Amino acid sequence: MVNKKVSLRKWQKECYDELLLRKRDGRNHFLAVAGVGSGKTFFSSYVFSQFLKAGEYNSVIVISPTENIKRNWSITFQYDFNIKVDHGYQFKHAWPRDCHGVSLTYQSLNPFNIEVLKRYTNKKVFLIIDEVHHAGDEKSWGEAIQEIGDEAGFVLLLSGTPTRSDNAAIPFVQYKKLPSQGNVAGDKFELQYDYYYGYADSIKDKVCCPTIFPRNSSQAQTFEGVKKLENTFEETPEQKRLFNQILTVRSEGDCYVYQTFLKANEQLSQINDKRNSNYGGLVVCKTIQDAQRLYDRIYSDFGEDFAELVTSDDKDSSKKIEDFKTSYKTWIISINMVSEGVDISRIRCIVYASNVITMVRFMQVMGRGVRNPDHNENDNDVCYMYVPDYHPLIMNAQQIEAEIKHVRQELEESLKKEYVRIEGDQQRLDDIVLSATSDNNGNVYGGSLFNLEEDTDATFMSAKYNVSKDIVLTMWNDILQKAGKPKMQERPVRVETITDEKEKYKRLINTMVGKIHFDHKLDFAEIHFRLNRELGGNKTSNVLTLEELKRKLELAKQLYQKLNSR
Repeated sequence: MVNKKVSLRKWQKECYDELLLRKRDGRNHFLAVAGVGSGKTFFSSYVFSQFLKAGEYNSVIVISPTENIKRNWSITFQYDFNIKVDHGYQFKHAWPRDCHGVSLTYQSLNPFNIEVLKRYTNKKVFLIIDEVHHAGDEKSWGEAIQEIGDEAGFVLLLSGTPTRSDNAAIPFVQYKKLPSQGNVAGDKFELQYDYYYGYADSIKDKVCCPTIFPRNSSQAQTFEGVKKLENTFEETPEQKRLFNQILTVRSEGDCYVYQTFLKANEQLSQINDKRNSNYGGLVVCKTIQDAQRLYDRIYSDFGEDFAELVTSDDKDSSKKIEDFKTSYKTWIISINMVSEGVDISRIRCIVYASNVITMVRFMQVMGRGVRNPDHNENDNDVCYMYVPDYHPLIMNAQQIEAEIKHVRQELEESLKKEYVRIEGDQQRLDDIVLSATSDNNGNVYGGSLFNLEEDTDATFMSAKYNVSKDIVLTMWNDILQKAGKPKMQERPVRVETITDEKEKYKRLINTMVGKIHFDHKLDFAEIHFRLNRELGGNKTSNVLTLEELKRKLELAKQLYQKLNSR
């Protein structure tokens, strides 16, 4: 079933062995927690390929967060294991006969679609839930996954950051209540995973690279005067308002986000010059309006081909993300479309200009820049993630390489909320930021704060010894250990999935049917019915195999020629 020799990473082999042990013990679900960029998609595809080969399961259903990610699942299955998975499933029939399953999004799990899906789900179906923490975002999603999972033969749950700050339970995940401490009643639950592979582990194994967090404070000009954003231990409503205002992109003049982008772009240029690479950068903005204004400023100063803008308003965003992976555009700007599950291994600089302050979101964005691509042979590869000097984000940066504490808090979580909100407090005139600078204030690396003086020393040493600053800091903290890693084959520029091929032939068929309709005044439905009948039954395009679609196109051409010859 596999079209080339597969080489598993050490953690993937260990996790697979553990999964087999749990399965032999009668377990029908398994939670694998592996850090961002560690290879969860490849691992899961491998697992199903082995079960398919052994005849234990004959179909797979994958549920993931976004359209772009669900397509990436199909690419991995098809390119690495020659397994066809339809990512264009319409919930009208069983999945196509020439596919081994379907790739879906959480958003598609409405009650009607679930009932259709359950009709074709049985104990020979292998269910994969990607980024399973999303199953707690909406009660309906969690219930839908529970219903499908109850019908399936095995459920493989995946996450890089499964901790939730609310009390939403995640389906098929077990929790252990922590004991009371002193007079405080036990109100915390520890998530029970079956296998854990952390960010620190992935750095040691050269699967991912470490991250440096340059801190940028800001001098903000307001109607009241100059205010400074800085890393203090006291969070006040005023600081939150200031933080939100500073992240607003301005079309001209001093602008924190644009000035931080310029710093990051200079760093990215140094990396590419020293390593002769085509690394790129990512800016994550607060709103679509901010992303658009930033894109306009970059377009004006750097030209048309320097940056790409992808937002939920743009129907071509998924294609733009896919194209950016292999393009020579330097930067991609987004809000939340380039986050979890999106594999753009050439990203090495990130500007975090979002007001989402949760650790989960922070790590997901960081994960876009830590993947260690196969073509990179530099042991000291490092990601730069530029963050505002704002206490909750600096705390995230300091804790990023520590073990993730899988603790679910049901009753209290006041610090890290999904968005910075000021409840019941109207904005005053003197809160409005007229302009905001971006000022270097040191960095965070390896869980430690480097002050501006230390950061300057690292810059000096990098120039003195003719190496980049990231190498100085890498050696400084002695994170990376000398060790080889297996080489993996690189994918071609763009993989055409079976769904892509089918869509292409459907368009060609519709073009031919359109020609017949306009030239010979025949009804569209009548033409399709006639062609489908010649294929051997009253079928629709959604259930035709790729070979049947190719045959239908030829029949349409023959019909057109036959009608023209009369």
